[in-house]
Amino acid sequence: MVLTLSKRVLCFIVTLTCLLQLTKPSNLRENTLVQGHPLAATNRLISPSGLYTLRFFQLDGGSEANTKFYLGISDNNISYYVWLANRDNPIHDDPGVLTIDEYGNLKIVSSSTTTILYSVEAESNKSVRASLLDTGNFVLHELNSDGSVKRVLWQSFDYPTDTILPRMKIGYDKHSGHRWSLTARRSYRTLWSGSFSLSLDPKTNQLITRWRGAIIWSSGVWRNGSFGNLNSSSLERENFNFTFFSNESLTYFEYASVSGFLIMGPLGIINASGVPYSCTGSEIVHGCAMPQPPKCRKDSDLYLPSWNSFGEMSRKGYIFDETENLTISDCWMRCLKNCSCEAYTYAFKDATGCEIWSRDTSDFLESNSGVGRPIFFFPSQTKTSKFIHTTEHFLLYNLKFSSI
Repeated sequence: MVLTLSKRVLCFIVTLTCLLQLTKPSNLRENTLVQGHPLAATNRLISPSGLYTLRFFQLDGGSEANTKFYLGISDNNISYYVWLANRDNPIHDDPGVLTIDEYGNLKIVSSSTTTILYSVEAESNKSVRASLLDTGNFVLHELNSDGSVKRVLWQSFDYPTDTILPRMKIGYDKHSGHRWSLTARRSYRTLWSGSFSLSLDPKTNQLITRWRGAIIWSSGVWRNGSFGNLNSSSLERENFNFTFFSNESLTYFEYASVSGFLIMGPLGIINASGVPYSCTGSEIVHGCAMPQPPKCRKDSDLYLPSWNSFGEMSRKGYIFDETENLTISDCWMRCLKNCSCEAYTYAFKDATGCEIWSRDTSDFLESNSGVGRPIFFFPSQTKTSKFIHTTEHFLLYNLKFSSI
């Protein structure tokens, strides 16, 4: 079964749309939040041309269903949340409200928690408003006495999550130390920060991908309008449409695509305007520095395994501590480095955590009813008489992880 790129993107959109259960918003089409008028779960802000929406929502599927509330900005064309205000601090008790208080503080308030997005330096009765723009940027402005804009106090573009929109930055502020970077989700079923990040290295001014702090990819030096490791027609370098800026205060790259945006997926795969790049999948990009497998493994084991079946193991495996916040990629690497490990999968309903099995400790029980989990095996360890290569399950699973 071979999927074209366009079909991959379509699968991604359909899958993601099914996962998002939105609260029922009112029909307000205002794009501005003013003091004294909180944004509740039944309201939303819509950018002037209708491209983006800011609202509270819940993530359907897994253990998070109907339990956690998030505030995010969605792209209305594909129902994807391109920015999240509280990805690692969701509301558990009630939907909450977004409000600007009398001093100009921007915050999310529920019956038991308060998340501060912007805090004033000193309490004073400032005139403040926040607007959702057609760029997808949510901006908090201080106003002059005549209602005109005095200055920008805070903006969502300064706090990216896993997506870079046109005119957003990847870089750093030399004076304040503030950095613009991406952090992938922990899985396709959860919004928590994951194991992979994309940032600008201040020592080399190269884009780098880190996996739990270790650099696994670098872009190469910026020269003649492109990065050295992306300077290849076979990699469709035009999808990485960056411009570079640097002065005594700021150094950053802007992503200036007009046909899409850049997403870092849970597996560390970078999807630029629909074209994926990675160090682990089928679209390998130059500049990768992946860990070397132990002598008990083959070089082919260093790439995402294509051997899996859907079902359960006959016995429980070893489950790593939940507080380690492992992703399926972390689980793969834990199994890879353990020469006795033969199979692995995620441990929890939200597709996070890690459970592994050693050789001959458990048998695989295939499921044809849709009940179970995708169990992964290394090709160099797999016995085809015992484990089944189910291409359809692998493609569906890989698309979910690599595309969002």
